[in-house]
Amino acid sequence: MLFRRCALICGLVSSALAVAAVTVNLAWNASPDLDVVSYTMYQATNGADGTFKSIGVIYGRTNCFFSVTNLSSGNYWWCVTASNDFLESLPSNILPWTVKPTPPTIIKAGHHP
Repeated sequence: MLFRRCALICGLVSSALAVAAVTVNLAWNASPDLDVVSYTMYQATNGADGTFKSIGVIYGRTNCFFSVTNLSSGNYWWCVTASNDFLESLPSNILPWTVKPTPPTIIKAGHHP
């Protein structure tokens, strides 16, 4: 029997946590299908309808966390799939995220003639 589509069983959380504007932590619900052995995280930078590339494999049915590091400012989209030993599910829902440029820091204030 084919396992269920990941979008129904392991949707990405509705928000991501930005850490120092360069890391995004992604989490999803574990698949209830006991034959799932891994998840694959995909990322696109050219829109939700763009090309998604694999950026990592997470092994274990209950390991449902992935950190994307060293992001520059811009727009990103992520989705995840579940896999057993033979098949990969359809993609989950797509989670968009925007990394905003780091604002400048004022290092000195004073009177300028």
